Amino acid sequence: MKPLWGKLKLNNQKKLKDNQPIMFRKRGYDLLLILLVTFAAFALRSHALEYQSMWSDEGLTLYRARQPISTILANTITVDGVDTHDTNPAFYFLLLHVWRSVAGESVFVLRYFNAALATLSIPLIYLLTTAVFKRKAGLVTAVFLTLSPLHIWNAQILRNYGLLLTLNLLSVYGLVRFLQASPSKNRWLWFGVWAGAGLVGIFTHYFGFFVLALGVLILLLQILSHWWQPTHGTAFRPGRWFWLAAIVWGLLLIPLVLTAFDRFQIGQQIDFYNTPPIDFFTHAIHAFSAGDIRGITHPWWRVWPAALLALLGILFGWRSHRAGTLLILGYQLVPLGILIFLSAITPLYNGTRHLLIALPPFLIFCGMGMVGGWIIQKPTHKTRYDIDLFLKYLGLILGLLLLFIQGQRVYVQFTDPDYLRDDVRGAAQYLSQHAQPQDIIILHDTLIGFTFDYYYDGVAPWQAIPLFHQQDLDQATAKFEEAGRHGGRIWFLSQPTPRTGFPREHLIEWADAHWIHLFTKSFPSFWLGTELRAYLATPMVPDIGEDSTAITAVYPHLQLHGINHPAVLQAGQPWWLTLYWSASASDSADYHLSVRLSDADGQLWQQADIPLWNDTTTPYRNSLLLRTDHEITLPAGMPSGSYTMTLRLLDKNLELIATSDNIIDFPVSQVSVNSSKNPDDLPPITQQKERLGPLNLHGFTLPSGNIKPGHVVPLTLYWQVRQPPQTDLQLQFVLLDNDQNPVWGQNQPLAQDISPSSTWQADEVLKTTANFIMPATAVTKPYTIRLTLTDPTGKPVSKTIELDKTVMVEEWPLETIQPTIPTPIDAILGKPPLIRLSGIDLSETTVQPNSILPLTFFWQAIEAPEDNFAVFIHLVDAEQNIVSQQDSMPVNGLRPTASWRPDEVVVDSQHLFLSPDLSPGNYQLYAGLYNPYTELRLLPQINGETLSDGRILLGTITVEAGE
Repeated sequence: MKPLWGKLKLNNQKKLKDNQPIMFRKRGYDLLLILLVTFAAFALRSHALEYQSMWSDEGLTLYRARQPISTILANTITVDGVDTHDTNPAFYFLLLHVWRSVAGESVFVLRYFNAALATLSIPLIYLLTTAVFKRKAGLVTAVFLTLSPLHIWNAQILRNYGLLLTLNLLSVYGLVRFLQASPSKNRWLWFGVWAGAGLVGIFTHYFGFFVLALGVLILLLQILSHWWQPTHGTAFRPGRWFWLAAIVWGLLLIPLVLTAFDRFQIGQQIDFYNTPPIDFFTHAIHAFSAGDIRGITHPWWRVWPAALLALLGILFGWRSHRAGTLLILGYQLVPLGILIFLSAITPLYNGTRHLLIALPPFLIFCGMGMVGGWIIQKPTHKTRYDIDLFLKYLGLILGLLLLFIQGQRVYVQFTDPDYLRDDVRGAAQYLSQHAQPQDIIILHDTLIGFTFDYYYDGVAPWQAIPLFHQQDLDQATAKFEEAGRHGGRIWFLSQPTPRTGFPREHLIEWADAHWIHLFTKSFPSFWLGTELRAYLATPMVPDIGEDSTAITAVYPHLQLHGINHPAVLQAGQPWWLTLYWSASASDSADYHLSVRLSDADGQLWQQADIPLWNDTTTPYRNSLLLRTDHEITLPAGMPSGSYTMTLRLLDKNLELIATSDNIIDFPVSQVSVNSSKNPDDLPPITQQKERLGPLNLHGFTLPSGNIKPGHVVPLTLYWQVRQPPQTDLQLQFVLLDNDQNPVWGQNQPLAQDISPSSTWQADEVLKTTANFIMPATAVTKPYTIRLTLTDPTGKPVSKTIELDKTVMVEEWPLETIQPTIPTPIDAILGKPPLIRLSGIDLSETTVQPNSILPLTFFWQAIEAPEDNFAVFIHLVDAEQNIVSQQDSMPVNGLRPTASWRPDEVVVDSQHLFLSPDLSPGNYQLYAGLYNPYTELRLLPQINGETLSDGRILLGTITVEAGE
C-alpha cells in the first residue's frame, strides 16, 4: 500500500532539480505571462480606490491601526468609553499601523496597501495550480482570479480578507511542495512555509484555522499511512525534528486557540445570524461565479457556466492527477465544512466575504475545466475519444463564458450606482457643508462613529444616541430630548440603526411625534442603509437670531421678518433657506412659497415651489416668531455670477398673494453662485460623453413623447469646459431623417442664455439650450440631431456627432378643404403671402360686460411659415382705445403657425374676455397676426389694399348694460 499522497509530485520531477524554482523550469515566457497577469490584477484592484466610501468595518480597521502597538495586540476597541475586544487578531492591524505611519491615511493610500497584499494571491494561485496540475491550468486559474469580482471587491476594502487569502494560498502551496519534495533539507523549508504562513494566517483572521486544519488532516493521514506500511521515496516519514517542530508550533498556537475559543464562547455577534447549510453552498457558488450582489443570488445563467466548469475540472483532474484533485477538493470542502459546523453552534457567517477562503480551489477546478481536456492523455478508443473531444470543447466554451461573465460583473461593480457601499462619506460631507454651529448631529448607530469622524469636517457637534452599552429606553429618550433643546436643527443619521439590541425604530418614532420633520435624505448603501433625517425641535423663536438678515414683507395674514441663507451657493448642490414669520393666530392657511433666482437680465434660473409651513400643526403664539426651514437644490449648469432672490407667496389654491405694497415678486437678497465643476452634480440626463473641441459634452435632455410639427423641441446640453474657448462658439444644428438626409438646420450661438463661451473657465459645468421648432414638413418618423461646434465664421472647431436619442415626430392630419364660412373675409397676410384669413364665425354680436365673446377664425396657409405667429384680438371704442384684448397662439397653442403646411386649413376657436366695467355702446372688433419675439405684425391685404396698421376689422360688437 502506497501513502495517500505518494503520487503528488511535479509532472516533470524526474528531469528537474528540487532547488530549481518552478517558474523557471520550462518556458521563460511563463514568467512573463504571469507577471503581466499580476500587473493586470493589481491595476484592477487599485482602480478607483477612493470611489467608494469607507463603511463601518473599515472605520474600525482604521481605528485599530491608529492605536498604540500594545493596544493593537490587546485587541481592544473603546466605544463610548467602554472597552470591548475585537474578534479579529492583531497581525493585519500591526502591518497597517506601520504602513499608515509611513504613507499617511488617505483612503487611497490605506486601500492601496490592502490591494497590494491581495494581489500577491495571483502568482501564488498560479504556483499552486501548476504544482498540482499543469502550467496551462495555472495560467488560466490566475486569469480567473484576476477577473474574480468577489476577490476584487474584497481587495478594495480596508479589511483583512485579502491578506488572509494570500496567506492561505502560501500555506497550501507550502504543504503541496512539502508533500512533493524528496527527503532533504529543502523539504523542511516547505514545511516551514506551510506552518509559518498558516500561523500568520491565524494571527490575521481566525478563519485561518479552517485552512490550516486541512494541512493537519493531510499530515495525520500521511503519518498513519506510514505507520500502517513503511514506504520509500517521497513518502512523509516523521522524525524527531518533525516532532520537535510540531511541539514548538503547537506552543505558538496555544494562545491563538485559547483566544479564538474565548471569542467563540462569547456567542452570537452583531448582525450574525443562523444560516442553513444549503445557503452556504448557494451563496458560495453565486459569489465565486459572478461576485457579490444585493440579495446575494444571481440569475441562473450567470452561475451555471462556472458550476459546470468546476465539475468538469474535477473530472479532468481526477483523470490526470487523483491525489492532487483530492487535495484541492479538501481545500474546497474542509474550510467550508468547519465554518458550517461551527456556525450551527454560534453564527460565524455574515456575508460572502466570509466565504472568500474557499474561492481559490473553486477557481483552480474552473481553470482545470477549461484546459484540462487539452492536457490529459488522449484515449485510444474512438467512443472515449469522441466524448473527450466534446468535453474538451465544452470546457473551452464554458471557460470563455466565465471570463465574459466575470469581466461584465467587474465592470458593473465599478460603474453601477447600486454597488455603492454604505455612503457614510456622503452623509458626513453633506453635514460638513450644511450643519451650523447651533445645530447638533446624532448618530443612531454608534459603531459608524469611527467612519463618520474620519470624513466629517464640520462645525456642528455630534454624538451617538444610544451609547454602545445603553439599552434603557427612558435614558436614551431623555438624552435624545435634551439634544433637541440645543436650539438649531437636529440632524439625525437614523440609518444605520443600532446593532446592539436597542429597539431600532424607537427614537425615529419619538422624533417624528415630537419634533418638526424637515426632510429625509437617503444615501447609497449596499449592506446597511444610510439615511439622514432633519428636525426642528423649537420652531417658535423669540427673534431672528444674529446670523439672519432683517427684512419686512407684509401680507394680508402674514409678515416676513427675517431670512437666513448661505452668502455663496454652489450650482448642483443643496442649500438651506430659513425664514421667520409672524401670523394671525386664527390663520392656518395652507400657504405655498416660490423661491426664484434671476440673473441681471431677468432670466429665471431657479424656481423652487415648496409648502411654506414645515408642519401646519405647530401652535402659533403671538409673542414669538415662527421659523421655517427649506432645503433647495440649485440646478447644475448655472453659470457663476450674482443673482436676485425673490419670493412669491401663494394661497392653498395657488393664487398669488401680493404684499401691502402690491408686490408679487418680493426681492429678499442678492446671492452669489459658483458654477459646478463636478459632472456628478448633473440631474438625470441622457448620458453621452463626447469631446467637442475645447468642451466635453456629458449629456443632454430631450422630450420623451412624440413631437408635433411646429412645436418647440426643448434641447438642453450639459458641458464641461476642458480648455477655455478663445472665441464665442457657435452650435451648428442639423436635423436628419432616417436616410440621413438633412431636413432642417441652423447656426446659433452656443451660449444664448448665459455669458458668452469666451468667458467660460476651465472645469466649469454649464448648461446651454438649443431649442428649435420642428419643421411643418416633418412626417411621422424618428429624426436624428447632428451637432458641430464652430467658430463665429462657421469653421468647425470640433468633430461632428449625432445625439444617441432620436426625436419622434407625429404629423398633423392634413385638411385642405374649407368648411362653410359664416362671414367670409379673404385677407392675405404677409409679404410674400404666407397666410390667408378666409373668414370668421362671429355668432354673437350683442354681449354684456363680464362675459365671454366666442370667435372662430378660418385660416389657410399659402406657404409654410418658418415662424410661430400669435393671434391678437382687440375690442376698441370710438376713440380707438383698446378696452378688451386677447393674445394667444392658434388653437390654444396646439397648432403654431410653423406647423402649417401649404394649402392646409386650420380652424381656430378663440375667446375674448370682456371687462366687467365695460360701458354700454358699440365697439369695433379687430384681429391680426404678429411675431411675439419681434412684436412686428404681418401686414394684411384685402382686395389688393394693404392695411398699414396690421389690423383686420371683423365687425361691430354692441355691449348692453349688465343686469
